[in-house]
Amino acid sequence: MAVIIVLSLMAATGLSGYYLGRRSSSRSRSWRQRTRRPVLARQAVGLLALVAVSQLQRSAQRRVAPRRR
Repeated sequence: MAVIIVLSLMAATGLSGYYLGRRSSSRSRSWRQRTRRPVLARQAVGLLALVAVSQLQRSAQRRVAPRRR
């Protein structure tokens, strides 16, 4: 449950930052500046996917592993 909340907050923060950054500049950008944001967005999505998979693996290991007393 906490993973879903963290992921949704990260997505909301990323989207709000994207829209604020997009509206702050009115001049046209070069092709390098235009391609930078999508590349960063893809990397951020990949990072979020890795974090989610890591959390799922940890929770699965906790459920499967026998508890020691």
